[in-house]
Amino acid sequence: AFLLDEERLKRLTRGEAAREMFSLTCTQEFITNNQDVVEGYIAATVEHAAPMYSLKRQADAILAHDTYDRLPQLKTPTLVIAGGADRIMPADNSRLMASLIPNAELVILKNVGHGFFYEAVDEANKAILDFLARSRHYRGEQT
Repeated sequence: AFLLDEERLKRLTRGEAAREMFSLTCTQEFITNNQDVVEGYIAATVEHAAPMYSLKRQADAILAHDTYDRLPQLKTPTLVIAGGADRIMPADNSRLMASLIPNAELVILKNVGHGFFYEAVDEANKAILDFLARSRHYRGEQT
């Protein structure tokens, strides 16, 4: 809903918008215990802010994009990774996606939100690197 409320977004400074987005992306516990990460995210977001039209197009795409019926056609190794406490895209959506993709691997990182790559850096990187190593083997490449 945050990205969809254009009028509200226009009233916020870039810093306020970044702070609000981060609060939706990560768990409150992470935010409380990692203010340096939060402030770094806000500074980077303000310095390299996406134009409003870009955010609007992203929101429109999120609402209009529907390819669930095509997921069973995927042939490549697929990792679906999500935060178990994701408030933007609930983990049940990732479970559904993984169930529709042939041989997909599903990783749900517990107690983290949509920004799992902030909250569970080591776990996320391990899951991704392990998956990539297995998929290289699957394709017959040297590891």
